[in-house]
Amino acid sequence: MIPANQDLAISDGLKLAREWDKEGTRTIGVITKIDIMDKGTSAKRMLMNEEIHLKLGYIGIVNRAQEDINNRVPVEVALKREIEFFNKHPEYRDLPERYLGTRSLTTKLSELLVEAIKRSLPDIMKQIEEKLDELRGELDAMGTPPPASSREKSNFLMQLIADFSNDYKNTLSGKYVANAKLVSSEEIGKGAIIKGKFKDIFNEFPKGYKCSADYDDEFIKNTLKSHQGDEISGFPSMECFRSLLVPQLAKLKDPAYSTLDFIYMELVELAGELNGKVFSRFPDLLAMVNDITNKKLSDLKAQTESILDTLIEG
Repeated sequence: MIPANQDLAISDGLKLAREWDKEGTRTIGVITKIDIMDKGTSAKRMLMNEEIHLKLGYIGIVNRAQEDINNRVPVEVALKREIEFFNKHPEYRDLPERYLGTRSLTTKLSELLVEAIKRSLPDIMKQIEEKLDELRGELDAMGTPPPASSREKSNFLMQLIADFSNDYKNTLSGKYVANAKLVSSEEIGKGAIIKGKFKDIFNEFPKGYKCSADYDDEFIKNTLKSHQGDEISGFPSMECFRSLLVPQLAKLKDPAYSTLDFIYMELVELAGELNGKVFSRFPDLLAMVNDITNKKLSDLKAQTESILDTLIEG
């Protein structure tokens, strides 16, 4: 808005317009206070866009005076007074209607808004369609809605558990799984990683290693004698065999426990990934299944440790 009694060249409004609307496609000059200009002066040249040119031009208006506001003069009455002022004023009464009045300003603003919407509408529609496609994809990924009856819910849960179990086994065995994410050349399946870890155990021993290399015939003979008892002649006792085997098995103790810890962590990680995929729609159920899966894997690890202790330590 620019007061009619102010020099356009120093208008703060026009300075801001040049800064924020360099192309001039969003700036309308609104000339105010026309009714209080000094006698003999006129805003006609401003309204006709003959001083500082704007692409969208200027519109002159007569606002309600402070006295009108204090006296609560209705807006409709003020608009009628505005029209009467321009119609009776010798400088403005012959100007086209589009240059004068609040109603002309609102009409102009409405037209510009409609044009802006029309220009933006294709991009808006495109963004809406893209968002709809994204949401449709998320909805499809969620699958069918959960059932309502208790029996159907039970069957639905059993199917989810079966899906998890099958995915778990197939991932470890390296089987093809429909709709599974394709791995890149840098990625290796969990089954291959675990198999490679088992292979690493044997790589720790020299090529051609024999567990009997530490025992000569004399040592074995003495061991047989030291464990003789009431067994049938020609059949060495189990204690003799164990005394020879346990020291060799002990060499596998540290690698075996290290491998067990490694495999346990891989299995826990895999279970978490697959649980997240299968039960992602049900956060509370996901947390519960994760707890149960981790507990079962932890129990299995403890059982395996117990078996290793028995085998290695006799």
